[in-house]
Amino acid sequence: MLDDIIRLASDPEAARLLEQVVVSGKSTKEPQQTPAASETKAPLLFPSDRAASNDIERGSQVAAVRKAITLRNGDFTVDDVGSDLRARGMDIDNIAVGKVLRRLATKGELRVTQQGAGSNPNRYEKTERFRSAA
Repeated sequence: MLDDIIRLASDPEAARLLEQVVVSGKSTKEPQQTPAASETKAPLLFPSDRAASNDIERGSQVAAVRKAITLRNGDFTVDDVGSDLRARGMDIDNIAVGKVLRRLATKGELRVTQQGAGSNPNRYEKTERFRSAA
């Protein structure tokens, strides 16, 4: 069966139809004109060239998290920092923020002031080794 799929995919017209079925989940009952192989573009499954809508989004996630931490006083949680970033228009989830905070804690730039458990999150604070965002 795998050999049949490979043989089918090697035919440009069949490959286009197969791509439509696999990517969109739709089949066509009537044959359609397919563009020449040079005109065919692969679907953009993972858009990575999204335009930045905000200055903070143009830098790396680490730089953005550093900037948000710099603006905070006292201790904070992943959700505190994530909410600050999203309020400034950055599209970032708490998983990404948490990874950055853990990395900064491992480097000694942050300290865990309260170890989280269950629904209670870790609480962090800046140390004297913290390098603020430029």
